[in-house]
Amino acid sequence: MKKYIVGLISLLALLLSTITVFASEEYDIQTGSIGSVYESGNSLNEEVIDILPLYPTNAFVPADTNGATLFSVPKKIVVTSTTTRVDYSNVLAKSPVVNKGMTATVAYSKNLSASFSCSASVGSDIVSAGVGFNVSTTYQTTGSASKLATSRGYLVLVPTYKVVNFNIYSGSRRPIGRQNWVLIGKGTAKKPENLVAVWKNSY
Repeated sequence: MKKYIVGLISLLALLLSTITVFASEEYDIQTGSIGSVYESGNSLNEEVIDILPLYPTNAFVPADTNGATLFSVPKKIVVTSTTTRVDYSNVLAKSPVVNKGMTATVAYSKNLSASFSCSASVGSDIVSAGVGFNVSTTYQTTGSASKLATSRGYLVLVPTYKVVNFNIYSGSRRPIGRQNWVLIGKGTAKKPENLVAVWKNSY
């Protein structure tokens, strides 16, 4: 009986040691680590080199407001989802192609704008208060990155966006009593978050 138990334990230990554990990683703005949120969508010929921060030219976010006046009904924004996306197809800058042993450098200086679109009429101040960032401001994208080439290739800079989807609700004009909210549309807001320096092999 003891031999049977020992054999069973040994078999379980062997099986557990061969099981592969997968971890889900994301980019941590606080630590600056690079995770799969930036690597997803990359081919085998690409490598994320650096994350360059962006700075808003006007970070002011209006106080939570429903925009109601004597001549309008109140509206509110309800966020339905938030994702971070790297737009690898939007190449903002590109270095010359270099050979192995040379240094590739790419730099870029421009402003990217936050934006929003929706299927119902709503003010940008209401959207800003609802999504938590100023949808009418621009972000400075000045930065540079370099890499000592271990193979022939070049560097590109691409933007990262925070994408927020939301619903728009319209309320009644009741001055007192319970407020009734009706869905009147949907929208999306985009905020530039980072520049990503990506190395691309060239053959």
